[in-house]
Amino acid sequence: MQGDILESSLSISVDIKKGEVIRRKLASLDLLREDLKVLRDESRVFFPIKEKEDYILSIVKEIDESAFSCVREFEKIEKIRSYKDIVKVPKELSELLPTSFDVVGDIAIIKLPEELISHKDEIGRAILETKKGIKVVALDHGVKGKMRVRDIEIIAGERRTETVHTEYGIKLKLDISKVYFSPRLATERFRISKLSKNERILDMFAGVGPFSIMLAKYSKVKVIYSIDINPDAIRFLKENIEMNRVENIVPIEGDARAVVHENKDIGTFDRVIMNLPHSAYEFLDVALEVSKKGTTIHYYEIMEREKLEKRKEEIIERLRKEGELRKKGEKDNEIYLGKESCIVSTREVRSYSASEAHFAFDILVK
Repeated sequence: MQGDILESSLSISVDIKKGEVIRRKLASLDLLREDLKVLRDESRVFFPIKEKEDYILSIVKEIDESAFSCVREFEKIEKIRSYKDIVKVPKELSELLPTSFDVVGDIAIIKLPEELISHKDEIGRAILETKKGIKVVALDHGVKGKMRVRDIEIIAGERRTETVHTEYGIKLKLDISKVYFSPRLATERFRISKLSKNERILDMFAGVGPFSIMLAKYSKVKVIYSIDINPDAIRFLKENIEMNRVENIVPIEGDARAVVHENKDIGTFDRVIMNLPHSAYEFLDVALEVSKKGTTIHYYEIMEREKLEKRKEEIIERLRKEGELRKKGEKDNEIYLGKESCIVSTREVRSYSASEAHFAFDILVK
């Protein structure tokens, strides 16, 4: 690094084999210093971090117990030009420009406040010019309809909404105007894939298969039943199964409740995934119906951060009551599935708004 500009920074050292997983985690939480280059040697990776965050090491140790903090010298990175540096909008509106946006495949998806809508074409052009690999810029007007898909408007680049997204070695073909997909759960999906071994799994709201494909690729599963009410999602799921050359996934089109009730021989599952963040709570009874003692339910919900503790209590109480109803009238009414269920862990997997977040709950059914 002779001749380079160096700067000392607090850093986290991790096993090189777990470097990419941890990089994604730190980046998703906005904890990485982007002005310094990551250091590597034969066995370790050193990530420069923002010193104000004193809890970073504990987060990383959940993934790599060998992680430790230290001060190192890092090479300064020449600042990459942001679209904000070249976009032409009135000065008084510049503070309203979004600081981040989703990237799905080669499509950037942005949300704009009403004040910036008239400048959408200029903003799209600037993103296209400064963001490497982006070929389409789409404006997200919010989710719509029964399928809760994005209301999309192309504002720059190629006139298409279909793409292939890559994460952790899997490829997912999808159309952002026909199915809902969030790239921000990639680390969470990979985490789940490492927990399962020789299990029967139910993916209740599978979409194009990000959880299912990841599990099939990295876990030795017995079978994954992947349900979705959106016919376009199921069509892409089937294509993604073939594209990734994975097995033991059973795609099922339909409402999760109806599918479970109409297929009495579907049996019970070792693991249930409930990624329907705005209404998963309504399906907790269905999840319990296909559970057994020791089943893990991965439950996801978007909510106000201040309501998290109350929601945890409501989930456990709901499972207890559903289990009690199921046992009503039987002689052995003191012991029933759901009575002693507990939430093993809770995590914020992504920020959703200033006051809301997307939370993950790992629930153990007892």
